[in-house]
Amino acid sequence: MNSNLSKIKVLIFYGSILVSVLLAFTHQTKTLGQASLILLTLVIFTKPLARLFPTVNLFKVLLATRRETGQATAFAVFGHVASQLFPGVSLLDLLR
Repeated sequence: MNSNLSKIKVLIFYGSILVSVLLAFTHQTKTLGQASLILLTLVIFTKPLARLFPTVNLFKVLLATRRETGQATAFAVFGHVASQLFPGVSLLDLLR
């Protein structure tokens, strides 16, 4: 279980970076904004849901991956804000 959990954490971390960068490059700001809102809501409500429903294993996995989900939220928010503030500038130029 611990090996699978670490693979899930790596997948969330690198997958969120990839998706956020791709969506920012294609100027999908609405999608990035919605994704960041959904991820932030998930991060906020994970611990209360895990306490309310201690027998549901999905909430235990979400609780264990809360840090990575928070980082995924930050990547989506950064891409969304950067593409809103600088609509004509590429994300690569902003990162330099």
